[in-house]
Amino acid sequence: MVDLDLIPPVWKVKLPGHWPTQLQRMSYTQLIGIEGCARKWSLQHSQYPDIWDSRNYPDKPNIGLLRGRVIHGALEILVKAFVSGNVSTIPSEAATSVIRELGGFRHLVQTCLERELASISDNPRISGVILSLKARLEQDRGNMLEDLKRLIRRIPSDRLGTGATWEPVESEDEGRAPLRYGIHSEVALSPPGMGWIGYADLMYLDEDSCEIRDFKTGGRNDGYSEQLQVYAVLWCLDTELNPDGRHPDRLVISYPDGEVEVECLSASEITEMASDLDIRVTSARESLTISPPTAKPSWEQCQWCSVKQLCDEYWLPATQSAITSQKTPANDYLDAQLHLDNRLGPKSFSATVISGIGLNPGINLTVSDQGQDPHLAAGRTIRVLNAKIEKPEQEESDDNRFRIILDGSSERFFLETT
Repeated sequence: MVDLDLIPPVWKVKLPGHWPTQLQRMSYTQLIGIEGCARKWSLQHSQYPDIWDSRNYPDKPNIGLLRGRVIHGALEILVKAFVSGNVSTIPSEAATSVIRELGGFRHLVQTCLERELASISDNPRISGVILSLKARLEQDRGNMLEDLKRLIRRIPSDRLGTGATWEPVESEDEGRAPLRYGIHSEVALSPPGMGWIGYADLMYLDEDSCEIRDFKTGGRNDGYSEQLQVYAVLWCLDTELNPDGRHPDRLVISYPDGEVEVECLSASEITEMASDLDIRVTSARESLTISPPTAKPSWEQCQWCSVKQLCDEYWLPATQSAITSQKTPANDYLDAQLHLDNRLGPKSFSATVISGIGLNPGINLTVSDQGQDPHLAAGRTIRVLNAKIEKPEQEESDDNRFRIILDGSSERFFLETT
């Protein structure tokens, strides 16, 4: 049997020594994450010194997330360049000149792509897939370029004709000061004493108007509307940036293919939402004081969870059965906890199912490891993520067992116990 000490720590199922219990400042993303599943959030934000020096658990590569970061990063660079270049309208010769100085759209996207890849280069979880990940992002570069151009056209340049100018937010070194008239990017909204932080992608302010705009690169989501309304609450209560307590008169979510107008809140609704947020934050913080925090396994929560291999509740047969009934998309990939019984060949094992989506505990099947992981061995118990399942074509065949295939997108995690 393979010595567990020879297996890289990232591929071992090992809980953190300490659970995170304190949050200095709450964000909307954090609140939604904790409310959805406190166990998931805590596992993601614990420290794992045996794996790496980062403060969080290493994320599983996510093409959609990386793609969004590339576009968002390029958009932020462009907006800041427009600010420093005193661009007053888009499109214009001044805007074109700024884009040219940045090397053009294509160069900007490539630069941001390389930056994102560099930022995850030390992630031990992607060492075996970094080349294929880079290739897939490179293939999608043209689409990212077009989405960036579409989002640039969403910047409300028509309002710049009122005489407002592009101006940056005061830097932290200079202290927070009232927001001046103009367009501002990445505005940090943090009402004193509230313990919240939110970053508005774009804000427009003049004598008559106040607009908050958020840019999204993925599919449309109803939750984005609440997020923007939370930003409106933070803006109204941020007495440093907004000492007059002005209310936004326009909330907009910009997608590459269009825009969504979000309902603005009245003064009483602002007060009501602020009170509701306070209650929700208190509850969320209390949920983190439980050790370990409560798990809320479901298909919605667990489908894309990057730490489910560490969550014992997820692997209970009853949980897997419940998730199987909730699972809506029909696909041939699943998660399973298996005991490897015997080696059948260089790439294959006979195994017994302990639990798995769509699999009955106790059944025997064949595991085919296309990657030939040297750490797989008979007698080991493993948790596999995103494994391909092949069902027997004929019940009368000599070998009618299920076959699980571990390919390049599959992950294998080893339990400490046999």
